[in-house]
Amino acid sequence: MKPLPTKYRDRIFRSRTEARWAVFFTRMDWNWKYEDQGYELESGGNYLPDFEIRLPNLDEWYVEVKPDNFDKFDQDEYMAKLQRFTSEAGKNLLILDGNPSCKPFDIVCHGFEGRSLGMAFLQDYEPYVRWVDDYWAGYINLDERTGRHFTEHADDERMQRKSFGRQYVESLKAARNEKFGI
Repeated sequence: MKPLPTKYRDRIFRSRTEARWAVFFTRMDWNWKYEDQGYELESGGNYLPDFEIRLPNLDEWYVEVKPDNFDKFDQDEYMAKLQRFTSEAGKNLLILDGNPSCKPFDIVCHGFEGRSLGMAFLQDYEPYVRWVDDYWAGYINLDERTGRHFTEHADDERMQRKSFGRQYVESLKAARNEKFGI
């Protein structure tokens, strides 16, 4: 099935999911550029990140938005391309699968040989992108049916506010409730 192009803030996004992330970044007061610059990889091929974001602490990230059913383990060539890109660019890349939510997201790490993924949560306070550590690992569960990670925070707004911040939760709501034009 082909995603619907979606208009938000005078831009046409390739999918509604990408547009929802743009709403989320805007509500979080994170600077973002959508498909601003493509790159020719030294290792061959081209790559165009979906977003480049700059966080309030001035950290910069590349972002790739994927549908909720994206299976990174069934995408060896694509994931290798992302790894080559991050290594050449010298920055990490977030893979944001599905709509904005309170779940861990994958990071394609630069500076590592071979395929290396990290895991992080987004939040509305420093460091904004929080790598999963021992503390957070205790809150992550695996859905054995789908192979997807999730947290106990998914349906508890009070716990979401405490863990990710009030602005984060309000940004999730804004992204979920945005009515788009086409």
